[in-house]
Amino acid sequence: MSCSAVVFPILAALGWLSTHVHGAQVAVYSLDGSKIEGRITSFDNSVLVVETSAGAVSQAFEALDRVELNQPSTKVDGAVVATLVDGSSVVCKTFTGRDDRWTATSASGKSLEFPKGSVESLRMGISSPTLNREWLIATKETRASDEMVIVRPGDAIDRASGMIVGMTPETVEFSFDGQILQAPRTKLLGLFWYRSRERRVEPAIQVKMIDGSLWEASSLALDASAIESETGLSGLSWTTSCGVQARASWTEIQEINFSSANVVWLASQESLSKKTFQRSLLKESFSGRDALLGPRFFSANGRDDAKFQDLNFVGPGEISFRIPKGFQRFVAKVRRSEKTRFATTVRCEVWIGDDIAWKTTLAYDQLEAAVDIPVLPEKRLRIVVVCESDLLLGTQLSWQQPRLIR
Repeated sequence: MSCSAVVFPILAALGWLSTHVHGAQVAVYSLDGSKIEGRITSFDNSVLVVETSAGAVSQAFEALDRVELNQPSTKVDGAVVATLVDGSSVVCKTFTGRDDRWTATSASGKSLEFPKGSVESLRMGISSPTLNREWLIATKETRASDEMVIVRPGDAIDRASGMIVGMTPETVEFSFDGQILQAPRTKLLGLFWYRSRERRVEPAIQVKMIDGSLWEASSLALDASAIESETGLSGLSWTTSCGVQARASWTEIQEINFSSANVVWLASQESLSKKTFQRSLLKESFSGRDALLGPRFFSANGRDDAKFQDLNFVGPGEISFRIPKGFQRFVAKVRRSEKTRFATTVRCEVWIGDDIAWKTTLAYDQLEAAVDIPVLPEKRLRIVVVCESDLLLGTQLSWQQPRLIR
């Protein structure tokens, strides 16, 4: 599937920004690192047009990284945060309903409806470092039923497994051991709904709001009802992949991230397996060897964002991932550690399924090699570093910004 076949149907809906609409003042960043500033005047034929001080500048959708609207964040008092199964995180002033069908009010007062099966968790407003840590741990756990997380004195928590039945502004109706409990919302850290962990996350355009919400949009459109009388600026409406619809004025939006629809950074994907190869001089393996010496992601500049993470090999080994749907190429740059004083010849390989798709041999005096190869969606991507020398000098390699491109 080509880039245009996947990305353009999502982004073609951005035709709402035609010349008769007053475009917002923006900073536009491309995937190559370039930046332009001006007012959006058109999205047409898969091209973004921005009017700058030097004239109109066009950018292809597939080359866009993000559009920033340069608006400050705002704190929403008493808000709850709903996380959706598609990865969206929504700040809500209200959240009520029953039978897994929920309605809410956004931070700006707009109505939201969450279809059955779309909400994964609801974080209440109670907060402390200890409770925040407990919540983060809980979000990563696998569960077999809905779960209610109750706050006890001293920032301790209890968990009750059962079924979330309904919710009013004051209470949560929860079925536990055949009994219906009415739990005060002020006593809850949050709620988890049981959802299948086997679902696949589809790449989407990320719409970041000033209230802290992050929407994973599968389609976007002009929202004429959001036109502001004072500024004349229009607004946006969008739909997520799990069917939730929302809208906002331009003054509520902080950033639109296009790269999330164009690129998947490998650091954002869960590895299927990883291991380090047995050194011939080390006759026996030891427990935890692969975890200690196996490939891992590392940020040289301390940034946590996936696109800043490089894949480091401290020595020969391999790691594998599943290629998401819609992505056609694997791109990276392989570099030896700059701290290496002596180096050994190493062989680097990329396997797609059971077939080798790319290989190169880095000679002892060779510093780097570029990778740009076609891949097959949903196949296993396996990255391998091999060394035949027992000394393993200079075999520490970094696969810089490994990524999958549409």
